[in-house]
Amino acid sequence: MTKGMKVAGLIKKSTLSEEARTDVAFMQRTNLDGTIKYIKINVDEILNNPSSPNNVVLKPKDKLIIY
Repeated sequence: MTKGMKVAGLIKKSTLSEEARTDVAFMQRTNLDGTIKYIKINVDEILNNPSSPNNVVLKPKDKLIIY
């Protein structure tokens, strides 16, 4: 992951399986206080519109969960 990388950049560097759900995914974000927050994202929307507000900047410890 590079500084300033967004979700779309991470997805483009990876390979999704044919069975992967792209209508819904979750970003698991660990806050400074150690709590965990889940952010619902739409992979299709992000890939079709990289300027979408769903295309968030990744932070250290973020995990992208695609089913």
